[in-house]
Amino acid sequence: MRSRLLVLLVLFVLSQLVPTAVAARARTACAEGRGDLQVITLNLQFTRVWGRGGELDTLAEYVAGSEVDVLLLQEVSGGLLTGTSSTADRLRRILGERYGLTYELVYAPASGVRGLFTVGNAILSRCPIVTRRVRELPQVAELRVAGAKWRIHRNLLGVEIATHRGPVAVYTTHLCADCSAAQRADQLEDALSFIAAREAGRDRPVVFGGDLNLDLFRDGGSERRLYRRIRASGFRDVAAVDRPAESLCAEAASPDAECTVGVADPYRPRSRRIDYLFTRGPIGVAGHRVAFNPRIDPRMKAVSNHAAVAARLRLASGHERIARAPVGASGL
Repeated sequence: MRSRLLVLLVLFVLSQLVPTAVAARARTACAEGRGDLQVITLNLQFTRVWGRGGELDTLAEYVAGSEVDVLLLQEVSGGLLTGTSSTADRLRRILGERYGLTYELVYAPASGVRGLFTVGNAILSRCPIVTRRVRELPQVAELRVAGAKWRIHRNLLGVEIATHRGPVAVYTTHLCADCSAAQRADQLEDALSFIAAREAGRDRPVVFGGDLNLDLFRDGGSERRLYRRIRASGFRDVAAVDRPAESLCAEAASPDAECTVGVADPYRPRSRRIDYLFTRGPIGVAGHRVAFNPRIDPRMKAVSNHAAVAARLRLASGHERIARAPVGASGL
């Protein structure tokens, strides 16, 4: 009888210790002592796997020096032809071996042949990844080969991470490029509907970002309705918290610090802002910048044909309701 009671007592004590162990892991895994979550989104440009090299080393140096907690990556490639399971995993290993940083990784291949060559989205996180979900988006014929257009698979990758101040949902995607605004809108609607269903009844911070191929000035502003749709879902553009969105990268021939293509390598005659980070829920935007844009900041090296969007996000203790930074009238 005594031995049975002793076993029950030990089991009870252990059951009480489990949540503490998980919380301790989360506290020390990311954003320790800062209260902020450092996030970046970047299209890695899958063709660079056969390029000059060194881009992942440059990216890893920035990630380590900036104490980035979460990376949203698009055009991640993997398979036999790349010589690695994925470029995101190669980056993860560089961060671990060179800087002693541990990141968890989820890679969601969208197109290609498994084991041979794939391209998709990935999320690297210093915070423990608790759950993961992948949503395949409506297919669009956009790959031009021998005079024909072939359908490309694209997806939305979502994870829940355990931060030092509670769970945070993170989603990333890469919307179609060589497609119409209507086709891009269909993919965006599918992604937003999936996020809405996943987040229904939850009041937790949500981060949504990636290469949306959404240009507010293309075709006379025909894609602004897509931007309005994102805003109508409760999301805030980290770059337009205190200024109108239409003031950012407004002159294609004269790029500014908010442009994300045409400012990296190679330069383009017309620069655009097509990469975004959005937030929703009890989370504030403490700061943001565009990185890897040597046309604007010669001190930066290019790691892709896209620049990265980085943000410092303020998490409240226990996700208590925090004061919002004023949102500038977008005019959209």
